[in-house]
Amino acid sequence: MLLRRIIEHVKAQNWTAVALDFVIVVVGVFMGIQVSSWNEARADRNAYESALLRLGVEIDANLEAVANAHAELQESVPRVTLAIDALRKCATGPDAEAAIAAGVNEAQITRGVHFRMSALKEITEDPTMLNQQTEDERRDFQDLRYLLGIIQYESDFVELKPLDDPVWRRRGLAPGPLEDMKYDYRGIQWTFPTRKLVLTVPPDEVCEDVSVIASLYEWERLQGWLTALFVNATEALTDAKAGLAR
Repeated sequence: MLLRRIIEHVKAQNWTAVALDFVIVVVGVFMGIQVSSWNEARADRNAYESALLRLGVEIDANLEAVANAHAELQESVPRVTLAIDALRKCATGPDAEAAIAAGVNEAQITRGVHFRMSALKEITEDPTMLNQQTEDERRDFQDLRYLLGIIQYESDFVELKPLDDPVWRRRGLAPGPLEDMKYDYRGIQWTFPTRKLVLTVPPDEVCEDVSVIASLYEWERLQGWLTALFVNATEALTDAKAGLAR
């Protein structure tokens, strides 16, 4: 319809009308492009806000994981410490034997933290997400990812290193009878067979093998270091959560 009108105006050499038609076409195209840009910008903003919500959920999950692992450490490290103290003194008797047995069994298990990072990676890698951020926001997200990456690396090391030469290889220790262990994870109960380590010689003979106390010390030193890592992770995640609320 508009094209037919333009042709008629050209034939009639009505240049004022032609110019007006041209303006109408240009304005129409511009408005179409502008509306499309507005819709795209709104879609990008909605996508970014959804990504921030996912990041908040991810941060909560990581805070919970760190808190749970930290709580377990508060129980496990003292058991190994008591065993080390008993071995250092070459203590004897039922209490010493029980402390050493509890410590070596605790040292069979190592702990760490495994961060969920998918939402944070999206925020720090996706061009659409990056374009929605201020320079300060972009730096804060990158700093959080960098710090969590360092903590993850350190956590992996202290979780795996004690198992390079595990305590169950030591003289005077042997696996006991098979028994079932029950484990509850997020409401799901697991049962699996396991064996506790038992002392095959008196405690004063176990203490003569320095490799036993060395294994326990390595476990205590490395697993104890997790506490500092967990504190740093908790502070960083809590600050990030507060930043999302602003």
